[in-house]
Amino acid sequence: MKRLFAMTAVLLSFLILAACGNGSLPFQDSSTFTSPYSAFTVIFRNNSTVVDTGLNSSGQLGDGTTSNYSSFRLNNLSFHPQGLATGSAHTVAFATPVLGNYSTVYCWGSNGYGQLGTNPSSTSYTGTPVKVGGFGDQVAAVAAGGGHSMALTAGGLVWAWGNNASGQLGFNNITTLRYRPTQVAGLPTAAKIAAGAGYSIAIDAAGNVWAWGDNSNRQLGFSNITTPYRYQPRLVPLISGVSQLAAGGSHVLALIGSDVYAWGYNGYGELGDGTQLDRATPQKIIFPTATAVVAIAAGAAHSVAIDSLGNVWTWGYNLGDQLGYDTGSKSYQATPRMIQTAADGTPFTGIAQIVFIGGNHTIVKKTDGTYWAWGYNGYGQLGIGTTTNQLAPVQITIP
Repeated sequence: MKRLFAMTAVLLSFLILAACGNGSLPFQDSSTFTSPYSAFTVIFRNNSTVVDTGLNSSGQLGDGTTSNYSSFRLNNLSFHPQGLATGSAHTVAFATPVLGNYSTVYCWGSNGYGQLGTNPSSTSYTGTPVKVGGFGDQVAAVAAGGGHSMALTAGGLVWAWGNNASGQLGFNNITTLRYRPTQVAGLPTAAKIAAGAGYSIAIDAAGNVWAWGDNSNRQLGFSNITTPYRYQPRLVPLISGVSQLAAGGSHVLALIGSDVYAWGYNGYGELGDGTQLDRATPQKIIFPTATAVVAIAAGAAHSVAIDSLGNVWTWGYNLGDQLGYDTGSKSYQATPRMIQTAADGTPFTGIAQIVFIGGNHTIVKKTDGTYWAWGYNGYGQLGIGTTTNQLAPVQITIP
C-alpha cells in the first residue's frame, strides 16, 4: 500500500556510512517517514567541532534550546565526538574521555521511548547531552533509529535501548521500551551496526548481515510477514561480503564490491529495480551505464550512491525534491538516475563523499572541499538561510 508523504510509514537511516564532514569520523544517519521526518542536519568539521541546522523542537541539535535554525552554526559541545548518529528527532554520539577506561555515549533530543538512555517519564526531551554508560568496553560506533539507539563496542558487542514496539532492541518482550542499554543476544562478533525506523542491522566480520525488528515490508530480508516483526537477530540469506550498509525507512541498501543490492519496501522505487514491488530477498541494482559504486546512503524513501568517477546517482521518492532533479508528473524515480547539473547550471561531478542524508535531503562534499545540498528544506535543514526546497544541488557554506 502506498504511503502518503506526511504519513507515519517510518524509516532516518540507518545507515552505515564511513564518512562525515571532514571524511575522518564515522557517521550514521537514520530518519523517519513522518512529518517533520528527520528535518535536521549535524556535520563534523575539522575533526573536533560540530555544525548543525534545521528543526530543533526536541532539542535534537544539542544546544540547550528548542530554537530552529536555517543556517549552519557551530555547536560548542562539551566533548569531542568520535562518531555520531542522528535519528528521527534525537542524536547519539560517543567520545573517549581523556581520563578513564571506557568511551562515553551522549544522547540528546526526543526521549519519548527512552532513546536517550534515561526514563522518559521524567525526561521527555532535552537539548543538553546526557551521558549513557554501562557498555563495559570502548564504544566503536553508534546508530540511531526512529525511536531507538544502538552502540557497538570494540569487542564486537551490540547494545540497544529505546523503543521496542517491533522488537528492534533484540529482546523478547516486544511491548516494552527499555531506557537502559541492553546487550543484543544471538549475534556473532559485529563489525558495523545500523538502525532503521523500527528495525536494526549488524554486519559481522565476514560481511554477513543480521537483522531484527520490524519486517512489515520485508526489510529484514525474509518473506514471512504473517508475523511482522522479529525480536531476535536473523541472518539475511543470499548475501555476504557486505562492506557498507544503508538502512532507510523500510528499505535496505548493501554494497558488495562495487555492486549495490537492495531489499524491503519499494512503494516509491527506492530499491531501484524499475518496479514498486517490495522485495524479501536482496536484488542487484542495475545502473544505466557501467558504474562502480563506492558509497551508498538511504533516506526515508529514497536512495543515493556515488560512483568511482565522482557522480551522484539517486532514485526513489521525490515529492520533497530529494533526488536532485525533476521527475515531472511522477513523484518518484524507480531506477538509478544521475544528477547531471547543479542549480547554477554547471555539471555536478567531482563528488568525494556523502556527508549527511536526512529523511528527505542530502549533503555531499566535492574533491575541491566545497559542500552541496539539495532536497526538502521546510525547517532549514539545508542551512542556506531559507526554508525553500532545492530541486538541484546548491553550494552551501559551513563555518
